[in-house]
Amino acid sequence: EVQLLKKLRNTPNITTFYGSFIYDNKLFICMELMEMSLTEYYKQVHQMKSSFPEELLGCICVCVTDALIACKSIRIMHRDVKPLNILLNRTGEIKLCDFGLSRILVDSLATTIVGTMAYWPPERFTGEGSFDIRHDVWSLEITLIDTTLSNYPLSKNSIFNACFPNIR
Repeated sequence: EVQLLKKLRNTPNITTFYGSFIYDNKLFICMELMEMSLTEYYKQVHQMKSSFPEELLGCICVCVTDALIACKSIRIMHRDVKPLNILLNRTGEIKLCDFGLSRILVDSLATTIVGTMAYWPPERFTGEGSFDIRHDVWSLEITLIDTTLSNYPLSKNSIFNACFPNIR
C-alpha cells in the first residue's frame, strides 16, 4: 500500500500520503485529514429527510472518476470503491482513499478477487478470468445509487428494486 501511495502522492482527488514509519513492529501511515466518509455524510442527509443534493452527487462522480483515471494512467486498480472509501472535508474536497487492496495491473488486468462483495460487478462472482478498471467503475455506480437512496440498491428489499423490479 505504501508503494502505491507514493506513486499517487501528488494526485488530486486521492488522499495525500505524507509518509510512513514502523513503531513497535506496527506500520503507521500518515495521511491527509478528512472530516468524514461519504457513508457518514449521506446518512446525515437522509436522517434529515432530505434528498441527496444532485449537484454534490455530480461532484462525487467527477472527483472519483478523475481519481480512477489517475490510477489507471499508472496501471493501478483500486478494487474497493465504496462510500466508506470516499472522503469529504469542510473545504468541499472529495477524495478516494484506502488503497490497501489496490494492485498494479499486469497487461491492464488483475486476477485476484478482493474487495467488498456488495460493490462487485456480477462477473466477479464467477471467479473466472481477469478484471480491469471497469470493475472500479461498476463499484462507483453502485456507490452513487447507494448514496442517492441511502439504501444498497441490489438488496432484495431496496427502493431500487421496488422501482425497477425487472432489472437483475
